[in-house]
Amino acid sequence: MNEKITYEKTIKKLENLPSREKQSPKQKKFFSEISAALMTAHLEYLVEEKNWFAGIVVSASMLDFAGKTRLLWSQKTASEIETRKINELKFAETIKQLLKRKVIDKSTFDKMEEIRHARNEAAHDLLHEVALSLEKKPNDSLEGCIRRAIIIVKILFSGAD
Repeated sequence: MNEKITYEKTIKKLENLPSREKQSPKQKKFFSEISAALMTAHLEYLVEEKNWFAGIVVSASMLDFAGKTRLLWSQKTASEIETRKINELKFAETIKQLLKRKVIDKSTFDKMEEIRHARNEAAHDLLHEVALSLEKKPNDSLEGCIRRAIIIVKILFSGAD
């Protein structure tokens, strides 16, 4: 019998989730599915709202988080020093490490780099930010980047075993 999924049950499960090394395959799968679903839903909401600035900044942030999570999972041992180093990586380095450790392929690397560049361009241009967030004009380039981020979030969390 399938139990009904509720917000409260999900939060309770997340709060009681043991460290990655001690998680069962079922718990790892649960964390991955919830993470991907939450990130995807938020990015899709930003696309629906045509909030391109927030969408591209949040996309990059989520991909950085998901990428660092996968790098931590790819470690053979959970060394505190290695964990600290991974958490301190800049987004560009996270992407390079994902490719180097063969967590992603070259095509995904290129898409993540495109998203990173779009984020940098948007975040470093205040006029661009105001125009994107206030006017909510169609922006096919940033929408495409955000939609690619949704796919990559799912890819990064699909390899949870």
